[in-house]
Amino acid sequence: MVATESRRTGISVVGNIPWGTHFCHFYETEEDLLDILIPYISTGLESNEFCMWLVSAPGNVEGARNVLRRAVPEADQHLAARDIEIVPCSQWFGADGTFDLQLVSNDWQENLAQALARGYAGMRVIGNSTWLTEDDWKDFLRFEKELDKLIAGQRITLSCTYPLATSRANQVFDVARTHRFAIAKRNGAWVMVETPELEQAKAEIKQRNEELEQRVVERTRELAIANEELRREFIERIRAEEEQKENQRQYESLVQSIDGIVWEIDDVQSCEFTFVSRQAERLLGYPLDRWLGEPKFWREHLHPDDRKWAFDFCRQATARKKSHQFEYRMIAADGRVVWLRDIVAVNVRDDNSVRLSGVMVDITESKHVEAQLKNSNEKLRALSASLQSAREAEGTRIAREIHDELGSTLTSLRWELESFDKLISAPGKESQLGGLREKVAGVLGLTDTMISSVRRIASELRPSVLDDLGLMEAIEWETQHFQTRTGIICHCVYPQEEIDLGQEQSTAVFRILQESLTNILRHAQATKIEISTSAGETGAFVLTISDNGRGITEDEKSGSQSLGLLGMRERAHLVGGSIDITGVAGKGTTVTVRVPTPGAASN
Repeated sequence: MVATESRRTGISVVGNIPWGTHFCHFYETEEDLLDILIPYISTGLESNEFCMWLVSAPGNVEGARNVLRRAVPEADQHLAARDIEIVPCSQWFGADGTFDLQLVSNDWQENLAQALARGYAGMRVIGNSTWLTEDDWKDFLRFEKELDKLIAGQRITLSCTYPLATSRANQVFDVARTHRFAIAKRNGAWVMVETPELEQAKAEIKQRNEELEQRVVERTRELAIANEELRREFIERIRAEEEQKENQRQYESLVQSIDGIVWEIDDVQSCEFTFVSRQAERLLGYPLDRWLGEPKFWREHLHPDDRKWAFDFCRQATARKKSHQFEYRMIAADGRVVWLRDIVAVNVRDDNSVRLSGVMVDITESKHVEAQLKNSNEKLRALSASLQSAREAEGTRIAREIHDELGSTLTSLRWELESFDKLISAPGKESQLGGLREKVAGVLGLTDTMISSVRRIASELRPSVLDDLGLMEAIEWETQHFQTRTGIICHCVYPQEEIDLGQEQSTAVFRILQESLTNILRHAQATKIEISTSAGETGAFVLTISDNGRGITEDEKSGSQSLGLLGMRERAHLVGGSIDITGVAGKGTTVTVRVPTPGAASN
């Protein structure tokens, strides 16, 4: 099947040839050489054949590459993909300086097997004979005859090039006899030449081969099948070896690229590392031979505060045969404390034994950043608490001054206007001072409006009912005021017993209530609000505000515009409490505030 498969040569005078063809090419100039060689190579690359160009000496390899680049547009891509290899013939010289046919045979068979395993249709070879000397000629002719036998029936085509300038007439004749045919330029045109002796010999060989093939076809069928099976197995083995090498190369490259310590342990009882990547030396400073040679290395170099719990945690997780990860500290060779996150994979073998592998990632910097962020958050919360307290204190002071100073002044003004009204309302003076009485009445109305505004502003700055009567009455007062102002029905439920909260906690709960009612008015589209207070299971104070509006969404809870919700959460956090906001589309939103009471906090 292989011998009869036709392959394009790219040489117009030759056309197509079967696999196993061995022909020669005589040339006078370099242009004549490239006129045949370049189409032959280009067609092989186009036909998905692995090409091998044999040059006379190692120094000629780069020159051949440059010739290929000038003649073939995508030469660099083919060279990079190893579609073509340019090798010197000297690599097949034996110790005595002559061609080693066995070495050539083994090497070509291996190249062919690898080419087929990589998906190529076969192998196309171009040989150069400029290195031949007079002393080499007879041995080389024998070598050429053996090459003809070597490639017979194989997916190989071979073209040998000979310079006419250095070839004598008898040598040209000898070369032509050892090849299937010869190509030469005659009168400016390429011709294909076959000698009568060669044609006759080929005809006899063909006849004998046909007779022999007819005689042994039945007896060799099983051998051919077995040989094909062996060839496929050989190709599969080569492919598997190539894949294994590639996988190993990728694995090693991946291991070296990971910014962490890749490790493996085969025996969990000894906890002795069987593999550790070189990142270990960079991160912790200990040489690899210590990691691999000391069974207790990891445990002994854990931070003293982490040694017991980390080892126990790892042993328990391994016993459960579950992959896991945890964070701990190790002491580096220079005494530094290094935080590591260890991601551990537990692999159970067929015999139920366990093999561990994992990656230790340096998280020291992120731990420092985390500590700094925590410290900054605490400072910001302390500042926020100070600002909240200062604002509440300032609101209380302003409310008191507005209520006491401005309110009393306006009240006194109203009393004076009332006495003036009585004075001008005496009998006998109504007709003279009727217009003045109307102005006084207008001033009295304006004064009442100002007194109401003062009380409202003072109440918004600091509701006096919160200080005078307590949190429950303040909540009831605020909800009644909200219902009167908005028309949204508010229903309140209070516990029988009084729940004791400190001033800061009461203020925080009341402000959260105010912000919740404001949000309901602005966004909820609700018609009814349920407000309840209770003592939680742990003795904490619980305030629940529910509406029957459209329901808050997850995006609204976490969006950049939800500063009001953020302020509510921060108020709750500053007094040691928490807040939970849930919404159901079309059914409303529920805000639950939990604040520990002084008694619960002390417990």
